[in-house]
Amino acid sequence: MKPEEFEVVKEQFTKEFKKFFPKGYVNVREENRFSDTIIISFGLLGDHSICGNIIENDPMLHTFFINLDNENELEKVRGNLNVKPTSRYYAMDNVRVPYRKVKGDLNKIQKHFGKYLDKLKKEVIKQGDNIYKSDVYHEYLQF
Repeated sequence: MKPEEFEVVKEQFTKEFKKFFPKGYVNVREENRFSDTIIISFGLLGDHSICGNIIENDPMLHTFFINLDNENELEKVRGNLNVKPTSRYYAMDNVRVPYRKVKGDLNKIQKHFGKYLDKLKKEVIKQGDNIYKSDVYHEYLQF
């Protein structure tokens, strides 16, 4: 992918994410190690100093790959919503938001990505105070 094409794609996916989570963070980058791939990482917290500058402490950390060599396939690599534990032996539990891979042009992938973000936002709103450390992250839970 040409650099100017990638910048357009990056802007589109960032804009789509910010539409649903305006206070969150998103990182879109291109890698070409084994195949031409776009990696989209995002989370609920726009300021990681709240969670000790450890991105993995974000309660909504997600990573998606778009494999450009395999018919533009969008695949969720990781991502759940961390909620307060139901057992005293656990630090946290996870809520899964259903997702299915999709292949197609980048416009189709962006629409599918937007639908997933809509489901994810509804789940975040539904879980509300049940989200792990919601008392600390409360400002990011207001939409």
